[in-house]
Parts: sequence; C-alpha cells; structure tokens
Amino acid sequence: MITVATVNGARGGSCMPYRGKVCQVSFNSTLPTYRNSDRFFDNKFGLPATEEFLFRGLQIINTLVKDDEKCRYILINMLCHYTVPPCYSDGTDIEYCREDCAAIFKECSAPLNQVIGAVTLHVAAEKIDFIHTSLPNCSGHHKEGHFEDKPGKICIKTGFFSK
Repeated sequence: MITVATVNGARGGSCMPYRGKVCQVSFNSTLPTYRNSDRFFDNKFGLPATEEFLFRGLQIINTLVKDDEKCRYILINMLCHYTVPPCYSDGTDIEYCREDCAAIFKECSAPLNQVIGAVTLHVAAEKIDFIHTSLPNCSGHHKEGHFEDKPGKICIKTGFFSK
C-alpha cells in the first residue's frame, strides 16, 4: 500500500509460490480463483523482506482500524493481494481493476488514509520501494474494459464491492 509506479511484467521481479505466513489466511480465504497461483515478488526484497513489510502493515491496520470490521477486513486483504499479486503463466503480475481500487477509497476513505499515512512513514524510514504496488494510486490500474482486446489478460475484481 505504497505509492510507486506499477510495473506489469517480470522486470525486477519474479513469480513463485507464496511460502510466507503473514498472508496465508488472506490468500486461502479470499479470491479463491488465485488461491494456488504463483505470486509476484520484487527481486530486491524477496520473501523475507516482503514478509517483514506485510507483518508491519498488518500491525498498522490492526492498530488503526479497530472500530470498522469491514474496512479492516478489506485493508488486510488488499495489503496482501496488492503487495504480492498473482501472476500469469508468462511471469507477469495480474493487476487489479481500477474500479476496485477506487471502491476501496470510497468505502474505507478515513481508515485507509490513516493506514496510508502510517505505512508511508514506515516505508520512508525503511527505504522500501516496491516496483509493482500502486495502491493508493488507482490511476496505476486499468479499467476492466482495457483488457477486452487483450486475449488472456484481465484485471482482478476482488468481489468485496457491488457495482
């Protein structure tokens, strides 16, 4: 959940099975289509540093979003799915639909902004710069219609929101 440019493609990253623990529950309970998919990892960080980031992000969410169960649920799952997105078989990451990104802001604006502020401070202090994450910058994602003429390519809809 950091503001950096989206880089769709294996450049600077690789796809491999998720063998971490922080997002295991999230990956097993949400987006079942991608449950067993390889996940995109930034090569600079790999699994250990990514797990550390996810753990700290989870702590921040649980500390700041105590009174809004729905938004805490959404933010925890989006932290996991946006930080370690599923991959296509060609080794590129599958992006999330811009509409879902925007819905997160609409539904959970206040808690999301608190979490973004805290995570931004953590990211700056730890000098974290993932190459592929683009929440909270929804403009880094394409709308669902963008993929109509791209065979085999889609954007992921989380299912957390109705249209």
